[in-house]
This record gives sequence, structure tokens and C-alpha cells, in this order.
Amino acid sequence: MNNYFLPLGGADEVGASSYFVNVDGVRMIFDAGARIHGMEIYPDYHMLLQYIDDYTDIDFIFLSHAHYDHIGSYHILGDLAKNAEIAATKATKEFTKLQLMDFGRMITSEEKEVIKKAKYRQAEAAINRIKEVPVMKEMKREKCSFTFYPAGHMAGAAMIEVRTKNHVIFYSGDFSIRTMFGINQMRLGETRPNLFLLNATNAYQAQKRVKNGYEDLAEIVGNKLSQKKCVLLSSRSIAKHLDLFYFINQRLEEISAAAGYEVPVYITKESEKIGNALTDLGYRIYDGHIRSGKVPSEPHILIGEETSLDGYETIVFDIYSLHASYQEIKFFIKNEEADVTYLLHTKPKFGEQNLAKELGQSKMFKGSVIQAHNEQIYEIL
Repeated sequence: MNNYFLPLGGADEVGASSYFVNVDGVRMIFDAGARIHGMEIYPDYHMLLQYIDDYTDIDFIFLSHAHYDHIGSYHILGDLAKNAEIAATKATKEFTKLQLMDFGRMITSEEKEVIKKAKYRQAEAAINRIKEVPVMKEMKREKCSFTFYPAGHMAGAAMIEVRTKNHVIFYSGDFSIRTMFGINQMRLGETRPNLFLLNATNAYQAQKRVKNGYEDLAEIVGNKLSQKKCVLLSSRSIAKHLDLFYFINQRLEEISAAAGYEVPVYITKESEKIGNALTDLGYRIYDGHIRSGKVPSEPHILIGEETSLDGYETIVFDIYSLHASYQEIKFFIKNEEADVTYLLHTKPKFGEQNLAKELGQSKMFKGSVIQAHNEQIYEIL
């Protein structure tokens, strides 16, 4: 089998996204994520040695965006694939460094100091190798070319199109069709791909209303505050903190209207460190609304990483997804008209209506839609 696609993780799950493609003599990996829970938190990179002679045979690593489930194992993969060209947007490179190195999300408190230092050296070397690429510009190489398109999901998020001698591969990464705070709107190329690797988190949620775009969150927060409750807006994600800060700065007036008074906003010391780091990267975080220091006794909003605090109603900000809805994913698949679309980054529920079944039954849709599974190999025709 000369041309094939192999999910190393993140196919039939949300987490540990990493996808190997070997086509027309070009070997590439899209993303290098990690799982948040479980014994095996990283993709199975050792499995690659069943199909290639050595990790140095990998030509490219493409990073779509800097959420942890897409970059959490990058320090490992970058160290293994020493000859690979590594490409990402400027913001993705910055956020990868911020999470893996500045805030140490790749280490645990139980690890010995010598292990921690080795991991930092490993990550620093890998991050320094990332080449910053612009969006909407074709980058030509000897055996292929690639283009990054804005994905709208978070700052720096990109969809990646790779053109080889006989194929066009399109990897969506996580994308958001609707524009979000301070993020470039999603933009698409015009080429019909042979292979469409689609992050389709809500592909099995045909009937479920997705909490998308923070549409209801301002009202929910305001209503809790109107009941004289303090609200903890909690995020465990460094990257999602940026969305949280944008949400407060742009929706506080709406929240205050729902609450019936001008709502004060405070921040914990740990989240303030994240805010300061994002400020250093040039993001506008403190817009006159967010305060540090001792919190008052009257109802207020507190931004923090904690999942619960006495005296607060917790709202976990991270569950308000920027992933596309079922209908938006279906539109995307039909718009691309790929020969084969593989559904990734989703938990299959085969008893329910799903996109593979619906589009497979449609006489108007000519491509194939297949649910991919971890560590299964798929031939590319």
C-alpha cells in the first residue's frame, strides 16, 4: 500500500489528535495532541515504525492550532522527527510555547527535577524548529506545496491544504463557521480535495442543540447574578482563557443588563498570570473591566482555573464549544465535495443519526464519508 492514512490518535475520540498521511512519496503528520485523562495520554507514535524505517523519514509536521488536544505531545513528536519541516501560524507557535514551556503543561509535579529539565530542553528545541507560515499563501516545496487557511476556531487556528503530485489533502483541524471574538473568520480554498480529514466533533449530534459561540452564556451569567449569586467562570485551558477574556470585555454590558446592575469582575492569581502572559504576546486582555486583589462580598464574577469555590456558582467556560454544529459540518462536507471524507475528533454513536449514514443515503452526494478509527490504516486511491 503506497498511499495511506493512519490515525495515531484523535479519530474516534476527542483528544490526542495526530494523523499520519503517506501519499506520493510525501510523509506528513497533522497535529500532535494529548489526552487530558487516562493512562495513555499520548498518540501511539511507536506504531509508525511498522510503516516507516525511522522517524527521520517524516517530511512534514503541520500544527493546526494550539489547543492542548492538538499540541500536547508536540515536544515528543518534534524530538522524534528530527528531519521534518514543521509549520504553524505565528500565534500557534506562541501558544504552543506558552502552554508547554511557560506554564509547564507537559510535566507533572511528581516528576523528578532531572526529568523536568530534560522535557524543557526537548520542548525548547522542538518549538524553535517551528517555521511560522502566513495564511492564504501557497508554500512550495520540492515534492509538494501547502497552504494554511484561517479556521476561525481560536487565534492562529488554520486549516491546511497539501498538494502532492497526484493528490490534494485537506485537513480541517478544529474550525468555527461563525466568527468569534477577535478571531479571523474561516476562509476556504476552491480546490476539491481527494482526501478530506475533517474534525467533526458534533457529527453524531443531529438533534442536540450545541452550546456554540457563547450565544446564551451572557444571559445565563446575568440571571445568576440577578439572584444575588457570585459566579465563578472557570477555565482549565490557557488558550481558552483568551476567549474568556474576550467574552468578558465584549459581553459585560449585556451581562450587567441581565443582572440589573453594573457587575464587577475579579481574577484569581493563577488566571492573572495567564492574562499577563497573553498581554505580553500582544493580546488586549485588560480592558478596564477585570480587577485583581481582594474580592467583595456583593455578587460579582470571578475568573479562575478552579472547578469549584465555596460561595460561588461555577460555570465551566470550556464546555461552551467553538466546534461547528451538525448542520454546519454537513454543509462543509457538501461544499468540499471530496472523494473521501474521514470523520475525526468525534465519539461515534452508531445508533443515532450521523453524517456518514445521512450523506451515504443521499443520491445527491457523490463522495464517501467514513468514520475513522485510531490505529487503523486506510488506503488512499
